[in-house]
Amino acid sequence: IDDSLVGGFDPSLPTYHPTMADNGEYPVENVDTITITHKLNKYPSVTIIDADGDVVLADIHHASRSELTVTFTETFTGTIILN
Repeated sequence: IDDSLVGGFDPSLPTYHPTMADNGEYPVENVDTITITHKLNKYPSVTIIDADGDVVLADIHHASRSELTVTFTETFTGTIILN
C-alpha cells in the first residue's frame, strides 16, 4: 500500500473501536475518526453510507490486512461497509 495515495491520516486523532461485525457492516455515530479491526485478512474495499443512504467520501488508511482507519472531514453518523 502506497501511503502517499492516502491523504489526511493523522494517528494523533481520537479513535473509536467498534465491535467486530460478522457481516462487515459497522454502524457508527458521531465520529470524526474510526479505527476498525476486522478478520477479513485482506485490504478490503470500503463503502461509507450516511444516515440518509448517500455514499460518503473519506480518507482511508490501511494499517495492515486486519486494521484500517477512516477519517471524515466532519462528524459522521452512518454505516461503514467492508468487502
